[in-house]
Amino acid sequence: MNASERRAGYIDDLGRLLQEMTPVERIGVVDRVRERIDKAVARLGHDPSDAEMAGILAGIGDVEDVAAEALAARTDAGAVSAPAPASTSAPASTPTSHDSAPAASATSAASSTSPSPSSPSSTSSTSSTPATSTAAPAGGPRYDLSSIPAMEWPEDAAPRPGLTKRWVMVVVLPLIGLGAFFALFLLPVLALIVGVAVLWMSPLWTRQERVVGTVVPAVGLGAFLPLLAIGSGAEGSPMMLLLALVLAVAGVGALVWLAIRGSRAARRVDEEMAAAAAQTASRR
Repeated sequence: MNASERRAGYIDDLGRLLQEMTPVERIGVVDRVRERIDKAVARLGHDPSDAEMAGILAGIGDVEDVAAEALAARTDAGAVSAPAPASTSAPASTPTSHDSAPAASATSAASSTSPSPSSPSSTSSTSSTPATSTAAPAGGPRYDLSSIPAMEWPEDAAPRPGLTKRWVMVVVLPLIGLGAFFALFLLPVLALIVGVAVLWMSPLWTRQERVVGTVVPAVGLGAFLPLLAIGSGAEGSPMMLLLALVLAVAGVGALVWLAIRGSRAARRVDEEMAAAAAQTASRR
């Protein structure tokens, strides 16, 4: 698992644990966690490794703890906001509904007999009504909907790691084999260098496999032509010819072994990417 896969898995797990929330609330929590991860990565100044990403996620907290904290904060906010309308609206609305008819009749009678004194009271009552209705409730919403950006789930859980497809073996192994076999010439040496460089950059092989793929073909195939020329000369020795054959077989065997190991690693990556894509599609 690389750093991007670990980050995507953490965010996906958090979204799954927040199913009790509304979609808007869930997106808000997930986006804030994603922003914290991105800020921590930006402070590194380079693409994080798997270990560095694990440290960043550990600093944010276990995904179950983060989800539980968000759900608890949502529950507390609901508990504060729920009693406020009941305590303010129910008692106040009942008396006013019963007394509204006498008050209205008294006001109309006063206005019919003395219009000038009643106008200030009506003006003051109408001016006080909007001030009371526009007052903000004590327990407002926890999340500001206007500040939540739109969120799109990616097609895949994480991008495929580079140099993990099967074409890497088709290119790298022939470059190493031909470059080592014709190492007496300039251009094949350049091909050998390119093949070895891609071999070490690709995550399909382990460190031990890379060392074998660098040393054994270079020595075995590279020494075949010089030993063959020495052994087949006028004063040549059959032992030199036998040594050249053994080294060549060892070099070819190392390339075949690398091809098998690389194919297995590429197949594992294909299975992991298919499983991650299926899991992401099932969560939508």
